[in-house]
Amino acid sequence: MSSASHKSQAAGGVLIDEYDRVLLRRPKDGYGDYAWTYPKGRVDGGETVEQAALREVREESGWEAEIIEQVTGPGVHGDFEGDTTVTRFFLMRPLRVVGDFGRKETEAVAWATPDGARRMIGETTSGQGRGRDLAVLEGALGLVPEV
Repeated sequence: MSSASHKSQAAGGVLIDEYDRVLLRRPKDGYGDYAWTYPKGRVDGGETVEQAALREVREESGWEAEIIEQVTGPGVHGDFEGDTTVTRFFLMRPLRVVGDFGRKETEAVAWATPDGARRMIGETTSGQGRGRDLAVLEGALGLVPEV
């Protein structure tokens, strides 16, 4: 039995704008040993994973977005395993800022080039989280033409 079967379902978004920049967030107090990561969180009862991903993006980044498609990666055809959750990520297009990000969970948000995003994610000290987020980035970039 996989260890993933004991982890909570989560959902998140990888926002890529018209300039091919990726939105990352710095979790409050380095939560989970993440330096920079994507908006994501647990799926609430009665929510679809898509609804949860859009909600988490709004709450943790202040952006309203639309889902383009689900992110997959090498050997990943559904959810990406992290330290405490299995997360389904969606490539998203940012639509508009709908408010400030929730400072309870997020210290900062930043847009980065793909290379900048790789460097920022590389600062994460959780090996599993860093590896997962880099795989998610490559999967998302693979869905965007000419990135």
